[in-house]
Amino acid sequence: MEKQVLLKWLIVIGGWFEVAIGILFQFLHLFIADMGIEVGPPIFLQLSGAMFICFGLLLVISARDTEKYAVIPKINALLRFLVQPATIYNMIIVPKFVPLLLGATIYDITWAIIVLYLLRKLEY
Repeated sequence: MEKQVLLKWLIVIGGWFEVAIGILFQFLHLFIADMGIEVGPPIFLQLSGAMFICFGLLLVISARDTEKYAVIPKINALLRFLVQPATIYNMIIVPKFVPLLLGATIYDITWAIIVLYLLRKLEY
């Protein structure tokens, strides 16, 4: 598969995945409460969800002209690396979340590395 086509698909899939996660975050406090874990005011999860939705839509839009909007997937990749310390910390303090967070960590790091690699190879 051509690098440019692969990059476009990774960005689109990553964007829609973030939109889906953002929608989930709007209601996540309900599921976490059922697990017996206190999350505090749901506003923080809901705001995170809104940001996921917006960033996901930006990724999808950036796939239309990746060269012009290359900064969007680059910043998104940076975000995916920056959240890793918080993810690791939460795996330690809430062991119930380890399978979910470990999967998210692997996905985030893999996506970011591949997208950054393709952006570099295409000289975007």
